[in-house]
Amino acid sequence: MGAMPETAEVGLAEYARLWATEGGEAWETWLPLIDEVAAMAGRFCGAGPGEVILNQNVSFFQNQIASALEFTPRRNKVVMSALEFPSLLYVWERARRLGADLHIIPSDDGINVPTERLLAAI
Repeated sequence: MGAMPETAEVGLAEYARLWATEGGEAWETWLPLIDEVAAMAGRFCGAGPGEVILNQNVSFFQNQIASALEFTPRRNKVVMSALEFPSLLYVWERARRLGADLHIIPSDDGINVPTERLLAAI
């Protein structure tokens, strides 16, 4: 969470107005908007149409990935920085039950994890 953009207040007011006036029917407005934002994000990172989807948070997607993997003894290592958002670490801590061998790489200063340390762990 960072500083709130100046236009956020206007956008939130419009969201609240639609919700108050249209109720459940507001989804007819919101769903195309979600697709539009996903398409903009896709263009930003060079993805093609329909290749990017949005959801409530990154932890949701990380959980989808973790639940789709088969953690075998030969391919069960997961390397993460200790500086990840806590909910991401929770996902992979839980994946230990599935056989994930989680390696959390510490930070010396609470700001960085040296790339060399991550590469060595991988």
